[in-house]
Amino acid sequence: MLALALILGYALDLVLGDPPYRFHPVRLVGAMAKLYEDRIRRRVQDDVKAGWLLAIALPLDVFLITVGLLWLSNLAHPAMAFALSIFLIYSAISVRDMDDHVRRVDESLGRGDLASARQHLAKIVGRDTGTMEEKDIVRAAVETVAEGSLDGIVSPIFYAALGGAPFVMVFKTASTLDSLFGYRNERYENFGRFSARLDDLMNFIPARITPFLIALAAFFSGSDAARALRVGFRDGRNHPSPNSGFPESSFAGALGIRLGGLSYYEGQAVKKPFLHTEGREPEREDIAKSVRLMYFTSFFALLFSLVALLGAGMIFNHLTRYGGLE
Repeated sequence: MLALALILGYALDLVLGDPPYRFHPVRLVGAMAKLYEDRIRRRVQDDVKAGWLLAIALPLDVFLITVGLLWLSNLAHPAMAFALSIFLIYSAISVRDMDDHVRRVDESLGRGDLASARQHLAKIVGRDTGTMEEKDIVRAAVETVAEGSLDGIVSPIFYAALGGAPFVMVFKTASTLDSLFGYRNERYENFGRFSARLDDLMNFIPARITPFLIALAAFFSGSDAARALRVGFRDGRNHPSPNSGFPESSFAGALGIRLGGLSYYEGQAVKKPFLHTEGREPEREDIAKSVRLMYFTSFFALLFSLVALLGAGMIFNHLTRYGGLE
């Protein structure tokens, strides 16, 4: 049943995308995070301790709430629990949503409307977009698609396969905490430190799977599979993030482009190491190529998870039947 819920959740995302509505599970988690921050800061003056408490309490509470909702739904009818699992898994995956956002950026560039492209890009990146030229917009869009292939696709599918809706909601909680509090500024430098580390920890294994998935995706989408794998592991550790470098380097290798370089965050210049330094500068056409690569990557992430679920089921059945002994 978990495999079917994962397939249907993935399919729903491809068909419906991520429509904005008030009671989206991830948005509710974000609202909870802000509420928890306010209450914890009132009681705990030390920012580091307060941040640790939040990063432990909220994921645990979200896990318990999800398990409780599934249990209550199952009491009403097993089909309701199954439908809720599908809905929560669907809400955690962001293939179509990333496509929709990046497509708007690409279409604006196609019209020569840099102002519109910057506005659409600002919705999906944390860097300053107000003065970006086309080449900067293109690079940011491709990097966002690559990074999103990890935390919006591979990792949610990985955790959904590992532990169903409760695990995937814990992952999305960690991701939400990092996006809200993982900033190096006066307010969150200490408070958000553990939230950022928790997100790094949860993405650690999926990040190191992504080069293989992206290489498969590159092979079937007409990009360079061997270079995606080679550059992914060669340059993946050069990124400031312990995880984002693996998908970004793999995308750079697959598309033959160079990523990284100078960006601005809240007015501060940040120069990231180049990934695939021998590659060419990204061009507008690479946005569409990166989206295509993302879709293929999502398919292989799903396929990998289903095979892992099947293998785990076979091992479990064997151990159950023979008591763990031949």
